[in-house]
Amino acid sequence: MNWITFLILAYLFAGFDLGLHDLLAVRFAGGTVIAPSFVLVLMVCYASMAPAYQTMWSALLLGLIVDLTARFSDPTGSSLIIVGPNALGFMLGAALILQMRSMMYRRHPFVMPILTLLAGIAAVILAVFLISVRHALGAWSGWYPSFTWSATTSLYDGFFIILYSAVISLPISWILQRINPILGFQMHSRIHSH
Repeated sequence: MNWITFLILAYLFAGFDLGLHDLLAVRFAGGTVIAPSFVLVLMVCYASMAPAYQTMWSALLLGLIVDLTARFSDPTGSSLIIVGPNALGFMLGAALILQMRSMMYRRHPFVMPILTLLAGIAAVILAVFLISVRHALGAWSGWYPSFTWSATTSLYDGFFIILYSAVISLPISWILQRINPILGFQMHSRIHSH
């Protein structure tokens, strides 16, 4: 795995998440706005191709990017950043892919959408759980600033973000497989754990 290429792609995909959010957003009644997570798709692509050790580090870094770009609002209207929940969620999603990838055929067109769905669901459930615990501890102890949060809404929104991300994973994974020599992965017809 080429770490320089990974960092460049992580920067680009984080930029896609922020810059293309309004363009690709689907707006639902009630004000819900859903946009795909390019960073999640990048994590899934790397988790399906990179050696296990590098997979976990790349998932941690990509999760930190999501944590640093996610904002929560406190009662005064200020922004609040919580570092950790998405990083750990992405690591859980990557660990799930590592366990499954020896059973998957990489060249099948629906492998990446399926892996994106499974890893995304695991990541969102863990992140929502951790943020909920932090929210409850803050409200109970007063140690942390309180913020506006609904676990149910976050799970609901997260599910649709994952579905949308699974759809965009088709062209993204196709492109990343074509530039595989730059990424530094060995291609096999089966996904192997190294």
